[in-house]
Amino acid sequence: MKSYLLLLAISFSMVASAKKQVCLYTNEDKEICYEAEKIDSIYFFEDTPNLLNLHEYVDLDLPSGTKWATTNIGAKTPEEFGDFFFWGGTKGQKVFSKSTTLTYNLELEEMIEKGYCDKDGILTKEYDAANCNWGDGWRMPTIEECEELIQNTTRKQTEINGIVGIMYTSKNNGNSIFFPSAGYYITDILAQDGIIGEYWSSSYAKTSVENTFYEYKGKLLYSSNGFVSNDYRNIGLPIRPVTTFEYNTKDKGF
Repeated sequence: MKSYLLLLAISFSMVASAKKQVCLYTNEDKEICYEAEKIDSIYFFEDTPNLLNLHEYVDLDLPSGTKWATTNIGAKTPEEFGDFFFWGGTKGQKVFSKSTTLTYNLELEEMIEKGYCDKDGILTKEYDAANCNWGDGWRMPTIEECEELIQNTTRKQTEINGIVGIMYTSKNNGNSIFFPSAGYYITDILAQDGIIGEYWSSSYAKTSVENTFYEYKGKLLYSSNGFVSNDYRNIGLPIRPVTTFEYNTKDKGF
């Protein structure tokens, strides 16, 4: 359903209760007012908004209802690489080292104690780069959500504006998202850009009885070939946020 607002007047007026209001005036001579302190965001849209905190997402009709962002953190378009993070880092970097990686060489129990992870080995909100950079409602995908994406999409290598990447197309509704093959940072060197794509999940790489090799790693989506893997937490990878947000126009008063 399309909404047209020919005139939007945002007025902050003092009412009897001394509370400020935000009022919308439509071309149908209707006035809709809300208490300013209760307003979180204002969206201008046609059709389905598909926006949360001004960041766009795509509904791939996944079983869990998870929706994937159209861009990486720090990117303005789907093909831009955006920022790179160590696992558990919340600020984009271009230089990475073991000494500056908070989660490096820590076992799960230590990370839980320090507040980096919850008991299931998932990064907490304070160390989730998506939540810290894009706000509530956004978060890093779990490894299970990465697997769900792989299982419910087809993949094809393509280019957008000369940038190589993989287009993931839903088997359920045909919608697509593009993952640029951004490569990864080792120290201050960007390697394998244009060749591979690796994206951090929020999931800790648990140790198996047979193999302790993954003890100090984080899990990731290997977008280039459509599988999940692990890597050392001190390398720099991009992050593609997810959300379970649903915009309900009735709840918003439109």
